[in-house]
Amino acid sequence: MIGEIYNEGDNGHNLLHMTIDDNPQSDFFGRIYMENSIARSASPRGYFYIYDYAYNFVEKIVTGQKGNTLGYYGRPAVDKDGWVYWTDIDYTNGGIFTMNPYTLETSPFFTYTDRNTETGVLKNGNTVVGSSYSTCDIYGAGKDTKLYTINHNAEGTLKKDGLAIYNIGQTDGTIKRTGWGSAPSATMTINNAGNYFFSVVSSSRGAWLVCHRPKATSDLVVLQFYNQEGSQVYKSSPEFLKGCRGAGLAVSNDESKLAIAALNKVDDNQECLYIKIFDISWSNNKPSLTLINEHKTQYTVIPSMHFDYAGNLLVTAGKSSTGYNVGAQNDPTNQADNKHRLVVYTLPKSPNKITVP
Repeated sequence: MIGEIYNEGDNGHNLLHMTIDDNPQSDFFGRIYMENSIARSASPRGYFYIYDYAYNFVEKIVTGQKGNTLGYYGRPAVDKDGWVYWTDIDYTNGGIFTMNPYTLETSPFFTYTDRNTETGVLKNGNTVVGSSYSTCDIYGAGKDTKLYTINHNAEGTLKKDGLAIYNIGQTDGTIKRTGWGSAPSATMTINNAGNYFFSVVSSSRGAWLVCHRPKATSDLVVLQFYNQEGSQVYKSSPEFLKGCRGAGLAVSNDESKLAIAALNKVDDNQECLYIKIFDISWSNNKPSLTLINEHKTQYTVIPSMHFDYAGNLLVTAGKSSTGYNVGAQNDPTNQADNKHRLVVYTLPKSPNKITVP
């Protein structure tokens, strides 16, 4: 571990999410955006902490969104021009939002005429355009840019806890970042989603999905991969990935490495997470994973991870004396040593490989 960039206890909550501008052509290359996801006693509740490529603090801004129900922000994303995207699963204020990196002004992604405050579903006339979302990711550049999200409730073409894809790249090469008033470009069903605490990482072949699973089963798995046609071509077994708290997931820029925050013991609520690093290989368009490194952390929840351009792994993490299960019944504001953390790990360059069945 290189060290902790951020270590505070803002309003006592540890659901932090972060992303990195990893495009060398961007004016903000290396910039880190970290959300304070849920500050229950704050008004407004959402903040972005911004750091430069050398991990120096730049600015703290208010996102302008104040949730009243679930109020959960998910993993943000950055497009190739440096614009930031993030989600809110709140039913009364949620959706997808964007931020201009030059002005740091924020805007809603959707244009809509009606919001169902019981489900979070957004309609533009009779068309369901979106919903409340738990995470997002960006893949591609210019006219090929796609926004991947996971929505919470089903209506129209949206699937319950399903994957929705918006082709925000336009034919002239520009990107539509606000004013989206039509249905998603594509939707996919996620098998046995189980809950709305996800991370999605898009790739040239499809999308990796990880779900918060304190204890995995053969049906409720930790990690899945869906190809571009929407078929599930990989799912982890409960023996391979026993559990996960917080849904931390990262894939390297060259798509050769995958990092996940996983449990080695699932019956101990104080068990700390391991960061596991895998090589990704492909056969007949199906992935397989080979464990190359693992590190036991001091953290009981890791909501997000991201490889930077140099191959370091940035992690948002929380810690408590009694462990952490997502849900109001186990509110981490009541637990000890519950500070927010943004941590940087440097990874071995020549690891000893261990093949895991």
